[in-house]
Amino acid sequence: MGIAQSFERRLEQFVEGFFARTFRSGLQPVELGRKIAREMERGKTVTQNGVVVANHFRVFLSPEDTVRFGHFESSLRQELADGLTDECRKESWRTLGPIQVEFVTDADLKLGRYVIESRIIEGSFAASQSARPEPDPPPAAPTPAARTPPPPPPAGGTGPRLESASGETLVLLKDRIWVGRLEDCAIQLDDPNVSRHHAEVTVDASGAWVVTDLGSTNGTYVNGIRIGGETPLQDGDQLSVGRNTVVFRT
Repeated sequence: MGIAQSFERRLEQFVEGFFARTFRSGLQPVELGRKIAREMERGKTVTQNGVVVANHFRVFLSPEDTVRFGHFESSLRQELADGLTDECRKESWRTLGPIQVEFVTDADLKLGRYVIESRIIEGSFAASQSARPEPDPPPAAPTPAARTPPPPPPAGGTGPRLESASGETLVLLKDRIWVGRLEDCAIQLDDPNVSRHHAEVTVDASGAWVVTDLGSTNGTYVNGIRIGGETPLQDGDQLSVGRNTVVFRT
């Protein structure tokens, strides 16, 4: 039995009785749980330490469905998170933090329509309870020992940087930057194929620069190859998200 089928049965039991009668129209909790489970399974990444899956799911709902879910939203979110956690244990999948589900209202969505965004977030994360669309919070900050500060630029040079085809240059002065559509991204892209927080470029424990996809829908590519976990960046590597490509320079 796949993760989606197993999770669906669990949710069917959860919405029996009163909840089942309440949800005769519009988005069904069972359908929502099934799609979240499939999103988790679809985005799994095989690493040396096993299979890693997303642990934070942001569900954008129509205003009508937000109202319908409102009276037991907390219980439903907890049931979704607990169910996904149990399925991960059964499948021996790993997460980098606790599984959390967040509901956000999107005024552009119609009754029964929804959008699911999945991300891998390292460490604990307190999901927002806002009923309005807000920017994704950045991934949890690592412990001080987890990362090495970026190396200083060489004398007379600009140091590690990302260069666009149009000639724009972003010097990497911080040990972590985000690429995506939101305003807190150092590389902000107005591209529907790019997720809100699509990828991050960071310094790993050895001081090398790496890029990581943040559970985006359309993926992150290095030299035309879709990446999974942390991928080292070498001078001249082409980093692509959506329709946009930048070149990593040292």
